[in-house]
Amino acid sequence: NLSDLDYHVLLQSVYTHLLRVNDPKVIIPTIGWFMATPLKPRFSEVYECFPILSIAGTRGAGKSTTLRLMWRLMGFKIGDDGKLFSCTETDFVMLKLLSSTTSIPILFDEYKPYDMPQQKVKSLRRTFRKAYDGEKEFRGRPDQSTVEYSLLAPIAVAGEVPLTEGALLERIIAIEMSPNSLNQEMRDAYQALRALQLQAFMSRYIPFMLGTDFELELAE
Repeated sequence: NLSDLDYHVLLQSVYTHLLRVNDPKVIIPTIGWFMATPLKPRFSEVYECFPILSIAGTRGAGKSTTLRLMWRLMGFKIGDDGKLFSCTETDFVMLKLLSSTTSIPILFDEYKPYDMPQQKVKSLRRTFRKAYDGEKEFRGRPDQSTVEYSLLAPIAVAGEVPLTEGALLERIIAIEMSPNSLNQEMRDAYQALRALQLQAFMSRYIPFMLGTDFELELAE
């Protein structure tokens, strides 16, 4: 928690630099998706779904760096070298992650379908489709009872290739990143944001979102 003055200084810095860390076609939809995640349950009530953020780009494009920066802005304590969740997590770990929250973004990195067992790729894509719709998954217990997992977490996926399966294309916000588009102004903006207490942003953003007239804003 920051004082009113310190929080105002934080906002001024975020507003000044965040839109400059990459091309508008990259950073604006990224910001939009992350800022909407606290209201993900409300969107799901209306549309029965919530889009997956798919960020693709070659090595050095800044995919993981951008996602870590946004994750910090959403309240996570994660360093510059902190690891995002991996697309190679086991099916059970995936279920636990995607059923652990309804509004906190869960970020997966290293989506490389060409470098993964085909069965794993199919399972991963099936899980993403279910999470888009907020479906339930069941796992059996030795006593023949079942455990129910509601896949409700908002998901972002980063990799060298985008999510291209036909059934997923209409379920994603697709963003392409390239190292060739990065310039010194973007790097300076990132360094300025990196030095801030970004986690403090959520301390007042969450109450603001909870006080939002969702129906009115949606209609507008």
